[in-house]
Amino acid sequence: MFKKKLAPGWYIILYHNISWEDSSYTNCLGGTCPPNLFREHINFLKDYGEIIPVDTGEKYLRENKLTKPYFSIWFDDGFKGIINQALPILDSHGFEAAVSICSNFVLRKELFWRLKLSYINNIDGMRFLRTKLKKYGYDISNSVSQFTNENFSEEMLKEINKIYQDSTTEELRQDAYRLFMDLDDLHILKKKSWVIANHTASHY
Repeated sequence: MFKKKLAPGWYIILYHNISWEDSSYTNCLGGTCPPNLFREHINFLKDYGEIIPVDTGEKYLRENKLTKPYFSIWFDDGFKGIINQALPILDSHGFEAAVSICSNFVLRKELFWRLKLSYINNIDGMRFLRTKLKKYGYDISNSVSQFTNENFSEEMLKEINKIYQDSTTEELRQDAYRLFMDLDDLHILKKKSWVIANHTASHY
């Protein structure tokens, strides 16, 4: 099969979640890659260049040694699928990766607000949220997801949290945290020489 030549350089390939399924918390968010497709991506990258750890990529960049295509794998947000699905695939090739975590997700202090938004959408709760958002300038013809992303504020977050709180149980809210890795998972990745990086506390 014909392959277009890729210029020498250091390419960071970013993923979010690696999982076989989406839930009501994630299916409006996007960014979930099935494990079989992720495995294909890794094999594809191996054919185009060399997969290297992030610190090696930094070293080659500083020393001007990017003589061919190099790839580093990076995960955003710290979803559980990283350790459940991505880690075994990368381990099978001997590859390390990096992950940027939100500390409040890992410590179970707060759930990603956009996951709450997805859940509200899946239970037909957007009609209540749209009404609440009008005082912040929301127009009914606009996407709630786009509007909240572009105009995010703690006041709007309170509106989202109120509807989420009213439409869930404590048991459900606690269970939702399993979508993200915990400290034990991070210790496992650290022992495997993964880079553990800071995203933000709560993804605001």
